[in-house]
Amino acid sequence: MMRNKLFDWEVLQSKSFDIPIISVGNLAVGGTGKTPHTEYLIKFLCNQYKVAVLSRGYKRHTKGYVLATPESTARSIGDEPYQMHQKFPSVTVAVDEKRCHGIEKLLALQKPSIDVILLDDAFQHRYVKPGLSILLTDYHRLFCDDTLLPAGRLREPISGKNRAQIVIVTKCPQDIKPIDYNIITKRLNLYPYQQLFFSSFRYGNLQPVFPTMSPDTNANSTNHVFQMWGKLVENNHVLQDLTVCIDDEDTRTHKVFRALDEICDAWNLAKPIWLDTNISEFKRRSKTRFTQDNFIESLEFDYLEIQITEE
Repeated sequence: MMRNKLFDWEVLQSKSFDIPIISVGNLAVGGTGKTPHTEYLIKFLCNQYKVAVLSRGYKRHTKGYVLATPESTARSIGDEPYQMHQKFPSVTVAVDEKRCHGIEKLLALQKPSIDVILLDDAFQHRYVKPGLSILLTDYHRLFCDDTLLPAGRLREPISGKNRAQIVIVTKCPQDIKPIDYNIITKRLNLYPYQQLFFSSFRYGNLQPVFPTMSPDTNANSTNHVFQMWGKLVENNHVLQDLTVCIDDEDTRTHKVFRALDEICDAWNLAKPIWLDTNISEFKRRSKTRFTQDNFIESLEFDYLEIQITEE
């Protein structure tokens, strides 16, 4: 809170740049859909402008400025930047925990030159003064219903919303009613200079995540029991765990989804959404974690982890 005041009083300085910079972020920890909304902006802008995305690169195994290349991995640039780099190979993606430095490095690039920079999860990074700040809040846990850490999930006071020019209520149900729009609008209590939007996720046809086994391999698999272990984790403590066993002639892909469904049903969870990072991780390690970004509903734990322990 004092840090924000120092920026407000201009004791700490925010830097502006001679290029459009759009910041996407939230007030709360956890997933509000920052990456899907950043990807939406990429799709919206990339046909007319040369777009760059700058992220901190959460949980990467590198430091400083790293420009994504065809050789980059999730370990070198982080899961979400890696996902965006894979989905939009023509877009420049970079990571740097010091966003001002990262912006300067991007602007120094000769090929391609950059027209607009998207800052992913940068609402609290006030050393950069973006031209447009977009603030996201989860329909199922609006910031007006939340409180500061550790009692709640807010990183900063609700008054921080005043820095945003656009506020988006994310993960709205498809059948949201007009009265809900009015109620939420009043409860968020925005200023006239702020625009409010509502968004929801719509998913396409499910595609096979794992390679289907050949008939010979599938026949041999009937001699083994397929086992998947699932656990719910919060603050590095296992809240619940469960092992699901499947012993039939189904394909590996179907066994994975059936076991995951059984785990979710046992704990009354909605089915998680497989992101590209989950798919690549599961292919490599036969395990993956589902965080808030994989669920539409708000979670009361940090992540769900699944792992194949026998097959």
